[in-house]
Amino acid sequence: MEMKKLAVELKPRNLEETIEWYTSVLGFKLKDKFEEDGKYTFARFASGDITIEFYGGPDYFGDTQPALTGVLYFTPDDVDAMWEKVKGKAEVVKELETSKYGLREFRIKDVNGYELSFGVEV
Repeated sequence: MEMKKLAVELKPRNLEETIEWYTSVLGFKLKDKFEEDGKYTFARFASGDITIEFYGGPDYFGDTQPALTGVLYFTPDDVDAMWEKVKGKAEVVKELETSKYGLREFRIKDVNGYELSFGVEV
């Protein structure tokens, strides 16, 4: 059996801030959002074939913080243009560089603290 797509579901610190950050900083399209008791509880973003979903928030999870022991890795059309778009708008983990293993890449943290890498083969 072959898999067709991967959609990542993550929990946010604040869903409203997450919606703003992913649309304004990364340029993702907000595909769906749902409310419960006047607060957002779900948001789905898309860019190309990529889907990222955020669900819940502080009221939904209590005091637990968002956590991921890995990195989300994106392959943009133009990594240099993406770097210019996001630098200064996100915490930089690793600045744009060409690695010895043949990737031009950089890494940032999103508004929730998740690490996002962007890279292309050179």
